[in-house]
Amino acid sequence: MLTRIGVTGGIGSGKSEVCGKFSAMGITTISADAIARQLSDDDPSIRKKIIARFGPDAYTTSGILNRQYIAGIVFENRESLKALNSIVHTSVITSIESAITSLDEAKKGGYVVVEAALLFESRLNKKVDYTLTVVADDALRIERVRKRDNMSAEQIRTRMANQYPTDKAIEASDFVVYNNDSPDSLHTKIKFLHTVFSTLKPRLKKKP
Repeated sequence: MLTRIGVTGGIGSGKSEVCGKFSAMGITTISADAIARQLSDDDPSIRKKIIARFGPDAYTTSGILNRQYIAGIVFENRESLKALNSIVHTSVITSIESAITSLDEAKKGGYVVVEAALLFESRLNKKVDYTLTVVADDALRIERVRKRDNMSAEQIRTRMANQYPTDKAIEASDFVVYNNDSPDSLHTKIKFLHTVFSTLKPRLKKKP
């Protein structure tokens, strides 16, 4: 049975970069965010609920979720964000469980990485054996996102304020990676964690 490692981190922390390094080492990485995007586009029941909550403009004329429109709503309002998450999370977790079950049947050991921006908010942390939070200084996070997404500092700070608090994530995590330095430094840290994770066994008692 594979050991489940949940990886999370706030916007601009480098969570996806970290997961990419695990993937480059041959570790299967499952993205909760990618699954959520797919389900939002393709699942009729989820589409119906999103339109009922956010209106017909929530989807483009081609039937794809209008992410820019939705982001403009949910990242300005905690209740709207919570409502969106409640619509998709159950299906996302079910899909992740199904994917890991298939992997368990194919592999006798090792570990799998589950990347999730909302690891704690969705309680997906209860479905993994260990959690890793990626952390970076706020100023660096803002600069990264400005370059990547062409957003204003104010917009980025608003999104950061609506995410799970970094101090609480650190307290709730088994492992923490500080991603303030060079790519080489991060690579060294991930190589070390890969060695550690390769020795970990699934926890016999899953968290309730």
